[in-house]
Amino acid sequence: MISLIKKIINSFLSKCNMKIIKLDSINHHDLTNADCNFLSAQYLAKSSHMIFKVKLEDGRTSRGFDMSNNSLDPAIFAISKALKKKLNKNDLYNDILVTLQEQQSLIHFNSAADILDSNISNNFKNYPWWAAVNPWDNQSPDARSKYFPFEVKKNRNNNRMQILTNDPIKIMELDLKGSVFSHAKQYSELIEKININGFRYSAKYGYVNAEMLVDSGKIRWKLGADGNHRGAVAAAMNLKTIPVLITKIIRLEELEYWPNVQNGVFNKNQASKIFNSFFEAKPAGIYNNWIKKIT
Repeated sequence: MISLIKKIINSFLSKCNMKIIKLDSINHHDLTNADCNFLSAQYLAKSSHMIFKVKLEDGRTSRGFDMSNNSLDPAIFAISKALKKKLNKNDLYNDILVTLQEQQSLIHFNSAADILDSNISNNFKNYPWWAAVNPWDNQSPDARSKYFPFEVKKNRNNNRMQILTNDPIKIMELDLKGSVFSHAKQYSELIEKININGFRYSAKYGYVNAEMLVDSGKIRWKLGADGNHRGAVAAAMNLKTIPVLITKIIRLEELEYWPNVQNGVFNKNQASKIFNSFFEAKPAGIYNNWIKKIT
């Protein structure tokens, strides 16, 4: 009976280029006391038990670029460029690093408005660049401004880049200066691991988190909080599909219930524009200098 149900569900999902690979442990989220609309609750629940295989060509990076092998996303471009030279180990790392440093020199964030595009929301001009949030995110810009630097510090320390200060501004300044070395190292190591073991996923190997974007029956997906390095490497290595852990389903028709629309950070028009920028793979204008440089 269970296998029949799975077969029926997979048959339906195949129309959306998706397939159930594994049902991970189900986490129950008790929201009975949550002060929110029922439709808002699904964005707060953070369901984490669905794993699907998705097409890379339908993916979007956190910067809003597509996830094809020819993507202009800085990370995917840097990795793909190095792989085309058939480099490995230190040569691979150094080539990726140089490209990432070049990209960094061309892009300067003055505020969170630069990431969201000021024509979408001028409200973010008074926030530091790392406070940029999406309309469907659970975290407000105030909370992200306060806590994100310490999440970055923890992540960098876990990846052999030690940051000692507890000053949020200094943490982010140090991260901007040194993170390219950490990123390049992670990319080069992931390439070697995937070449040897294939693209593995589990609690041990980690997951690529994905947010599903749904508009009138059409589906795209965006990289979530975890697995951005793995996703970029998979795209650059020209993999056609990868398994992703679905963390959120974002339906355009429900935009009025998105957390940062409900709390007034974005109005419906702004929320719709940001959704479409990801759905159509149109990154913010802050990346124009980088795009002009490499095209």
